[in-house]
Amino acid sequence: MDLLIAYSRNLLIIRHPTQIEIDIFRKPTMTDTTINYTSNHPTEHKMAAYRYLIKRMMSLSVSTEKRFTEWQNIRNIANNNKFPIHDITKLRTQIQHKTQTNNQKQ
Repeated sequence: MDLLIAYSRNLLIIRHPTQIEIDIFRKPTMTDTTINYTSNHPTEHKMAAYRYLIKRMMSLSVSTEKRFTEWQNIRNIANNNKFPIHDITKLRTQIQHKTQTNNQKQ
């Protein structure tokens, strides 16, 4: 029998009989709608949601498999909102590089 131990704003913790599983928590009411790429908004506003989702994905202590699944979810959200996938991939690379640079400085 699985037992939900806790969830926070970002993590879902599930206790199994022999292990604990940590996953990325999403509210049941979360939708995959962001500002559409073709809308007449500043690019910075359009990219803000993806910047948040990517930083969240990278900052959580979850397995590589869970992180990969979250990346696929982010790509699907971008696709549903007509974003070129290469723009989202480029944003991820920039965030990773900036994070690594900041960690090396510390």
